[in-house]
Amino acid sequence: MENELITLEEACETLGKQCSTKVLQEAEQIILHLRTPSKEMMNFILYAIKNTKYESVLFQCIIALRTICFKIWNLLENELHSQIIEDLFEYLTSNLQTLTNEVINQLIYLLALITKRNFLYNFELTVTLDNNNNLNTQNQENFFQLDKELENQVTGLLEKTLFPKVIELCQQKSIESQLIGLKFLKNLIEEFSLRSNSTLGISLENHVEIKAIFQKLILPSLFDFIFEILNNYLPTINSLLEKQLSHELSILILLLNILSLFITWEFSGDYKKLREQLVIIRQEGGSLGSSIFDGQLQNERSFVNLKSKGRITELDGKWAYKLFENHLLDLLFKIFNTDLKKYSHDVKPQSCLITIVRCITHLATVSSKLLTNEYEAFQLLENILLWIQSITSLNSFNDLFSFENQNIILQFCLLIQQLGERFRFTKFIKLKEPKLKFELISNLTLQIVNNNGLHKISLKSNENPLIYLFDFWSSFVSHAIYYSSSNQQEQIVFLSNYVSKIYQKVIENTLNQFQDFNNNSNQNQNQKQENYNDDDDEDEDQDQEIKNYFNECLETFTNLGRASISESINFWITILDNIHEKFAEHLSNENIPNYNFNETLYWTITLIGYLLADNTESSEDNLIPESISLLGYEDEIIIELFQLMFKLLELQNSSINIFGIEQISPLIVSRFSWFLERWSLTYLFVNFENYYQYQSCGSKTRELNQVDNLIEKYSKETQQSLEALEFILKQIVQNIINFIHEPKVMESNLQLFSNISNTRKFSKYLIQLDALQELLNNHNSSDLSMIPSGYYKKLLEIFCKIIGNGYSKKDKSNVQKQFLKIIEPIMNNLLSLFDYDQNTNNNNNEEENEVLTQSNYQNTKMIEKVVFSLECINGIIRGSVRKNIREYCFEFCLNIFDKILEIVQLYKNYNQITRLVLVIFTDFTKRQISFLKNENLEHYIEVLSKLFTFFIKTNKQILFTQNEKEKKQEDYKNILLLLQLLINLISANFGDFENDNVFEAEMVIRGTETSKKITVSVLLALGLILDLITEDLISHPKFATRYYRLIHLLFQTFPQNLLALECDLFDSLLNSLKYGIENTNSEIAKFCLESINSIADYAVKNDNPLIEENKLFDKQKFFKWNEIKLFVYQIIIENRYSSDLIPILSNCLFSLICSNHNYFKQLNLQLLNNQNGEEQKNKLHTAINNLLNTEQFDFVITRKNKSIFRKRFDLFLQTVTLFLNKI
Repeated sequence: MENELITLEEACETLGKQCSTKVLQEAEQIILHLRTPSKEMMNFILYAIKNTKYESVLFQCIIALRTICFKIWNLLENELHSQIIEDLFEYLTSNLQTLTNEVINQLIYLLALITKRNFLYNFELTVTLDNNNNLNTQNQENFFQLDKELENQVTGLLEKTLFPKVIELCQQKSIESQLIGLKFLKNLIEEFSLRSNSTLGISLENHVEIKAIFQKLILPSLFDFIFEILNNYLPTINSLLEKQLSHELSILILLLNILSLFITWEFSGDYKKLREQLVIIRQEGGSLGSSIFDGQLQNERSFVNLKSKGRITELDGKWAYKLFENHLLDLLFKIFNTDLKKYSHDVKPQSCLITIVRCITHLATVSSKLLTNEYEAFQLLENILLWIQSITSLNSFNDLFSFENQNIILQFCLLIQQLGERFRFTKFIKLKEPKLKFELISNLTLQIVNNNGLHKISLKSNENPLIYLFDFWSSFVSHAIYYSSSNQQEQIVFLSNYVSKIYQKVIENTLNQFQDFNNNSNQNQNQKQENYNDDDDEDEDQDQEIKNYFNECLETFTNLGRASISESINFWITILDNIHEKFAEHLSNENIPNYNFNETLYWTITLIGYLLADNTESSEDNLIPESISLLGYEDEIIIELFQLMFKLLELQNSSINIFGIEQISPLIVSRFSWFLERWSLTYLFVNFENYYQYQSCGSKTRELNQVDNLIEKYSKETQQSLEALEFILKQIVQNIINFIHEPKVMESNLQLFSNISNTRKFSKYLIQLDALQELLNNHNSSDLSMIPSGYYKKLLEIFCKIIGNGYSKKDKSNVQKQFLKIIEPIMNNLLSLFDYDQNTNNNNNEEENEVLTQSNYQNTKMIEKVVFSLECINGIIRGSVRKNIREYCFEFCLNIFDKILEIVQLYKNYNQITRLVLVIFTDFTKRQISFLKNENLEHYIEVLSKLFTFFIKTNKQILFTQNEKEKKQEDYKNILLLLQLLINLISANFGDFENDNVFEAEMVIRGTETSKKITVSVLLALGLILDLITEDLISHPKFATRYYRLIHLLFQTFPQNLLALECDLFDSLLNSLKYGIENTNSEIAKFCLESINSIADYAVKNDNPLIEENKLFDKQKFFKWNEIKLFVYQIIIENRYSSDLIPILSNCLFSLICSNHNYFKQLNLQLLNNQNGEEQKNKLHTAINNLLNTEQFDFVITRKNKSIFRKRFDLFLQTVTLFLNKI
């Protein structure tokens, strides 16, 4: 073995050098060869570990040994198991002084895994098991109450593991030995608790059984052992800190981490329910047999989160005593309360303090499961709060308010948040002197805000202490409002005394911080331009981080503000009065720097918007937030707040009129639009009936109606509502015209316009406004004609929605009249490109009405005119979704589709125009085609067929860009649209439910002839796509998903047509299915397997054309189909799949066997012949017979037969994963 070791060492050394590709590949092959699962390789690895001096070789050997052990552990002799564990343990303990920490940690992890795996192996050999490798039924009913005989058997097995030796290590005087022993214990506990991601090559049921044994027989004694060591450490902590003994402190941190594992152990006391949950996981594709794959880890983790809903078990009762009556909490308090001043920066005790607070947090969390006595739970809460009070009162606690100690503060705040989640507001309010407790948490919150500020702490939501404190207060506010049944108003007033101070202080400080940052930015602006440095970048990045953090907190701030809504509204009225004064000053002096002011204004608008309205969507019933209506307030103050916001908006407009758009930030304009959207959808055209709500309070029922003034002012058809709506419309138009080159302003205003046009309650009033009629009449005027075509498209879409929503279905004349106003200039613009006489009477400018020809089509103005027309057409299609406007859209589109084909043929080398054309047909197919009558649909299908034929004639070049620099990013987008076009076409006409339109009652039912024409068109396009498919294209995730979605639909809808394809196309289809299964994600692999299943099902049900004897099926196709069957069987045998594919793999294999039973008999004979050893062949032969046995069912495709086969398939998988010699 010496020569092999030298070769391995050279290979590992080579990987760390710069060598040729060939040399590196050879070295990689040598290292990968280490993972060959065999006894010989295992012996060599053990030899290499003992004799090498290279750390890189040790790492590779440990990783390889871990892989091999789990593959062939059950095939090794029991004596070899013990020898491996003893050799590794002896090597570890004998070389502590020479091994690096990284290698030691890897060895400990490996030993922990093997210890658990070997214990299971011995357990299965010793304990009586049933045929399914589970405990006998008599033991399953009450597994945690192990009978004496079984307990003695298991205890004997545990004594043969490394546990006794590890305990000895922990008790030695050597610090190094103690550290190794405690690390070993920590790894073992993590493995047995199912916290680790390691699968060990065993089933989930086995994991659970081992965990149950561990928590019954080992965990209690380990807890006592660790608890005793901690008690012994307590008197020496101060001296350890004074001497700055980092190793001893490391031991203390390890002990606390292990203690945290005990506290957070997931108990499951009902074994019968445990088994039922495992069955559910099996049915959903979870762990199946002796192999757990990477994809199954998610199922394993989900199982860990399953909690038994049964009663507290005796075992849990014992843990309640150990955790809560054994002075554990007092011990943690004492360790934390050691003199903080003695902590040296070299020792870095922060992790120790963090771990202590984390343990206390876990204790508070698990108390809900272990403490059934209400008094004990209250006492726990009292003790923790008293401890927090004692800690925060110390002068040394202020030292923790520094950047270095922010994680300690973070853990304190998390503890408070968990206490609030565990005990809720109703429990806190019943504490002794609750006022003192709330003052404590309120003062802590304000102290963090004042001492740290947002710019001195981490701004990530899961690393920010303020986030946890805000969650605490926010949850209490919600609980007081929604869940309290008695003394509700009194509790809300009590809570608002604390929350309002926090809300106002946080906002004041944050707005001041924005000004501070921006003042510094303005003062140093010239210096930055002259002397650029990295620190300036850091300040700007920090400023942006604060804004991002503030955005994340807005929902929480909103709840805090609503807890005392009157105070919050008055607070904002004061701020707005101040802003009005500053704005007036700004208008009087053009030279005042306004960046700081804009920042304050931006966040003021944002916070008021969140306070007044919940997240709004385009719907009919966006109600005034319930928390506001339930709290009760004077209506005048909120109406005053509305008026101040509109006054602020008018000041903005005045600023634009006086100084132009340069003096106002586009962000402010877009934020005002955002505010108007939230406000209008919540408060405008209020439905009076929505606010007669009823709530039951004991035996009484009270009627709530606390928004009468608002309803009177802003309900349906009131003057205030109509005036507000017209003001919003004018604001939108003004912003669109003024900020034509500001994308954020354009998008926010069009979003506002779109959302109010989506609702009938707005559209029917919008259509009555003179301002809208003027806009419809002049939408192609000079002001609006300057809008970029993409935004103009959105504007036309909104117009069509308003017409469709604003008029009833019976009012056809007005709908037609208004629709003609929209399409007339678009139609004239398009037709003028082809007919010089069209629309020239009112315009003598021959240049604008120039006819599109071969000589001028490349002219920039002509291209812009074509792009503008196509964008407009797409906007009209997207907006005409209502039934009353759809028929006019049909007529418009069917009249212009031929012209669009002429455009795409003329501009065959212009990628942008090709894409716009494909977008038009894709959107029309998705939104309109389901409602076309058969004769109109046939005309449309002819247009599509002409389009596909044209693509084929141009050698597909039209679907690619000509610019090589753009090709990598852009060349597949047109094909992506073509795929979506076909998906929409199939979905809308053959019953796929991806398109929502197919559910509408008026959808037209297709005749046979029409369906045939659609099929011919789809298959024509399929041939085009298959010619274009490359591995590079499928490597794009978005493209791959859409392509395989289409293939899946094709196999489900046209199996008979696909079987009739030419051999080359059929080969391309099947090859792409193989590629999708092997090289993409699970979702796509599922599409591919379902496609194979569909065509196999079709073959079985239709005279089976997929067998060699059938002369209708081409021989080349037959051999290709056999390759697919072999491929599916191989990925099953070789475990090349994720667990979520198991159900579809079972169905697919069943259908394939049904299609040709004899072929699979030959495959199984070949598989058997490739196995080494009679025992291995016999086991595999039994597994195959159990899978294909026809005694209980026949291979006929029925739901019952598939279900039976699925159960057999699960058992088959448990067996085949042990065989290394494949087909």
